[in-house]
Amino acid sequence: MPLSTAPTDASGGAGFSEVVTRPEPGLARGRWEAPAWLFVVVAALAIAGGMAWLLYGLSRRRRG
Repeated sequence: MPLSTAPTDASGGAGFSEVVTRPEPGLARGRWEAPAWLFVVVAALAIAGGMAWLLYGLSRRRRG
């Protein structure tokens, strides 16, 4: 349920009727929505890739 607020003017009265609609809090706020588990998978793949690169670099350094 979006939250709506009706701001008032500086004099304290309802001088205009602009309605501000805000999205629900959470991950589904961006341009391309994705399920929450996808962010965890991408982070895990980035960490695994970094560790594999580190181990590959260390193994090449030992060989020669």
